[in-house]
Amino acid sequence: MQPVLYAFLATVPALVAAQAGSFTPVPGYSSLGCYTEPAGSRALDARSTTDDAGMTIEMCATFCSAYKYFGVEYAQECYCGNTLAGGALDPIADNCNTACAGNAAENCGGHGAMNLYKADNFVPAPVGPPTIPTIPGYAFVECHTDGVNWVRTLQDRATADEVSMTNEVCAAFCSGFTYFGTEYGFECYCGNQVNETSGPAPLQECSMPCAGASNEICGGYGRMNLYSMTAPAPAPTSTVESTTVASSTSDIQTTTVAEVSSEITPAPTSTEVETSTVEETTSAALSTDSADPFGFHYVGCFVDHRTHKMNIITTAATMNPTICMSAAKALLTAEPPTTYNYIGVEAGSECYGATAPFANPTSRVGRKACTRTCAGQPPSKTPLKCGGRKQLGLYASVTGDAFPGPIATKRS
Repeated sequence: MQPVLYAFLATVPALVAAQAGSFTPVPGYSSLGCYTEPAGSRALDARSTTDDAGMTIEMCATFCSAYKYFGVEYAQECYCGNTLAGGALDPIADNCNTACAGNAAENCGGHGAMNLYKADNFVPAPVGPPTIPTIPGYAFVECHTDGVNWVRTLQDRATADEVSMTNEVCAAFCSGFTYFGTEYGFECYCGNQVNETSGPAPLQECSMPCAGASNEICGGYGRMNLYSMTAPAPAPTSTVESTTVASSTSDIQTTTVAEVSSEITPAPTSTEVETSTVEETTSAALSTDSADPFGFHYVGCFVDHRTHKMNIITTAATMNPTICMSAAKALLTAEPPTTYNYIGVEAGSECYGATAPFANPTSRVGRKACTRTCAGQPPSKTPLKCGGRKQLGLYASVTGDAFPGPIATKRS
């Protein structure tokens, strides 16, 4: 009996290790193991989604079916990409031992760790230059800037769809409006008037593929594909003076794009954050903007945890507080609409939202509080900060106290 017992005991460590670092097999994919995220960015950044109730390995594989790699993280997050970002490292397997939100029998990564898969026979889709499509009933006007201080060019209705947005989808959503426009790959705006502080931009600045059609362009960062039911472009204003538009849209020129760009800056950094020490004041001042055109104000830096205290809205390689606020505002007119009274930026590139204050808030103060530089830096003399690792740079649109109860403090 002893040899049999010893043989069995010898298998126990392997069984435990397999359970701790198990990777669910997915037909057509090979598991690459458990990977850490690179500092300040994502290992896979082409596309992402989250589902805090139903995320599984299979769901993420389907969502990322057009990509070479997919990975699951934090029980509920799914990321896709055709390349693996530099700095992503293969750690010990038991970093990825968090059960998936939609299937407790599967592991969906962990804190800062991703279960990574690679397609066995990946064939890239034919790559051609994305184009601005012709939309029946509309005429393409031009690539267009946002207004001064990031005021939206079209303000009557908006939606966002990180999965299926195209120019055609936006046109259908904006049916009945004089103008519609796509921006930042997945945003759609409608209106009967064009904001007077916006203006034409070089066509090459509208170069971001649509979330739902990689062969179409859906604007860019702070740039909109502007369409009109009537062919003429918006009348010039005293703020933005446009020159001639050549017969080819690729020759669109402007004399004042530089002037407009220089004016499109976020609100000035707060100098009104009250703290008990100079050390805390320095941290707060460098972390955020104090006000914005979307009605949010800066609350402070707060401790987050690995499953997050707020719902993820989006992640972006161009993230900053204004981008996060814009994404939250777009959801006001989505179907179904969602009103986020709180938004937070974290880890440089992540945007979160909540309809109500989260429980047990802990304020983070000191020199290490919310010091991560935003992934996206609009024209500004002062670098913007977007939270930190497990730290939320929190904004609120509510009046009065952001939290009704006591707030704990953690110094760093």
